[in-house]
Amino acid sequence: MKIPRIILWITQINIMIIVSSCMPQIGTNTIKEERIPNNYAEQTSILTQTITLFPLETATENATPNAENTTTQKSILRYYWPDSIPDEYKLNKSNSYSDNFGYLLEYDNLSMGFSIRILGGSEAAKYVFCEGKSQSVIIRGYDGCFSQTTGAGYGVEWKEQDIQYSVGGMGVSKTLALEIAENLHPLEINTWNERLSSE
Repeated sequence: MKIPRIILWITQINIMIIVSSCMPQIGTNTIKEERIPNNYAEQTSILTQTITLFPLETATENATPNAENTTTQKSILRYYWPDSIPDEYKLNKSNSYSDNFGYLLEYDNLSMGFSIRILGGSEAAKYVFCEGKSQSVIIRGYDGCFSQTTGAGYGVEWKEQDIQYSVGGMGVSKTLALEIAENLHPLEINTWNERLSSE
């Protein structure tokens, strides 16, 4: 028995309406209609659908900025301790200290009246960085300078992540100031304070 062509068309239209109403409204839906076959056996497959879905918004449009790219890296104060100091210099504990903002480490040569001072953070920032006719020099891989002097001694100054450091003092040569600065190593603040107490 053959199905009348008008019934097949009506059935096809109803199927297209049902399929269209059930599709998610998130993009573009394309429905491709094939020719209605003449023989009854082929009429069991009346409608062929080709559906292509395109998201209205891409992942990049909704992506939030990477936190590492939007957050400025926090500067970290390094509590430096010297690997070696000339034997004639002794640690002056009463003039040395540290807190969360900076530190001062002083070694004195009492017989000569000389001193070596290692400053970091707020202590070093008390002095204008590379003021005047200072001589540029690379210190620990950073741009720095030999600080201006009256001839009584030299110092070196540099910045790491915008935190200022310096080494120098009365009777200190350029060579000694640079040597000490290049041989500093960082400690945790508690370890730094323990070292100060024990020496």
